[in-house]
Amino acid sequence: MLGLLNLLFSEFTATGKEKPVKPKPAPAAISSTALKQASDAAENASKELDLSVPPIHVDPSQFNSVLHKGKDDADTNCWTSPGGVGFMIRGQTYLKNSAKIMGGNPLLKLIAVDWFKVDKATDKIALHPKSLAQSDAGKNLPFILVINLEIPAKPNYSLVLYYAAERPVRKDSLLEKFADGTDQFRDARFKLIPSIVEGYWMVKRAVGTKACLLGKAVTCKYFRQDNFLEDQDRELPIGSKQSYI
Repeated sequence: MLGLLNLLFSEFTATGKEKPVKPKPAPAAISSTALKQASDAAENASKELDLSVPPIHVDPSQFNSVLHKGKDDADTNCWTSPGGVGFMIRGQTYLKNSAKIMGGNPLLKLIAVDWFKVDKATDKIALHPKSLAQSDAGKNLPFILVINLEIPAKPNYSLVLYYAAERPVRKDSLLEKFADGTDQFRDARFKLIPSIVEGYWMVKRAVGTKACLLGKAVTCKYFRQDNFLEDQDRELPIGSKQSYI
């Protein structure tokens, strides 16, 4: 079964004197077998969308957001999409041999990232008039996954990520079951994989690369309407391992 953690990947850089985060290319020693596995994963992922419908062109420059897409490795206060090669995920034979494979190309494309400061936690942020999901461009997308990571503080902050599909979600696919299923189904499958590309050794060691079932680590609320699903993640623990994910 295709893992939902292969659907999307994202990366952020921050301002400051430290060297910006840069996506690292895959090692040159990757075997042809591993590359074939990644290709197979990408093929399986494509079955999640309705291939009978022509794809639409999804260009992040069409969408407005608080943070901009990084222009180059020296850019700061931005986001990029590094792809899935640097992430190891469960393959189709994992239940038999515990084998993991490299992630393929993300199924859903990261198109925008917002960073909000609010007086209190905001439910259903995708319904806000200024949300990307409510824009004309957003309404024309076949499907949007909105992830709202809420950081409890005074004031509160929300990191909102928008992932878009270029085709409608295929009926009876895993993605369709996730989008229209129960909260229990979603909590049991939605994972995040932490990765510190560049940073202090102690931080890298503390964070690690082990996948985290987000619904079991924090409180997740889901909201399905129109062409989007919003995943609202509350009570992100500050200063713990999960806060680095």
